[in-house]
Amino acid sequence: MSYDLRELEEDAKKTLFGTQQFPAEVKSYKPPVNVDELLSPVTLKRLGEIFRDVMKRQEDRVDPVHSSFGQIRKEPVDTKEVMTSVANRIRRKRRCTFRSLLSEKKGKMYVVVTFLTVLELMKRGLIGVEQDDIFSEIVITAKGDPDWEHENLELDQEG
Repeated sequence: MSYDLRELEEDAKKTLFGTQQFPAEVKSYKPPVNVDELLSPVTLKRLGEIFRDVMKRQEDRVDPVHSSFGQIRKEPVDTKEVMTSVANRIRRKRRCTFRSLLSEKKGKMYVVVTFLTVLELMKRGLIGVEQDDIFSEIVITAKGDPDWEHENLELDQEG
């Protein structure tokens, strides 16, 4: 009998067992909560402590960098009106600076539309633009016929 047990022991040493593997549903199972048992030790004081703890955690979750950005607001800008106004101003004055075109109104959208208008007028050959140094004033000069009334100042949709 001892020889048989020794053989069984030797065979058992050659056998490898894997780790226990449970399905994900079994691993994630949590027994249902008994609400009565859970709330029995809760007092008004304890509820206040829990509330303060939850509020503290909520404050800690606020990202201080992103929370200070503020609110992004839509700037209503009538592009046709801005383009006509900018073109008429350049046509009347014949020479002005880009900064002077921006002095009428403020807002990022107004700056963008004014810049696009200047680019469009350059593309059509109606104005010339000069700048002496990198950060010096941008001077805009009207070219050719001072009467641009016939020009359609809408931006091209292609480019």
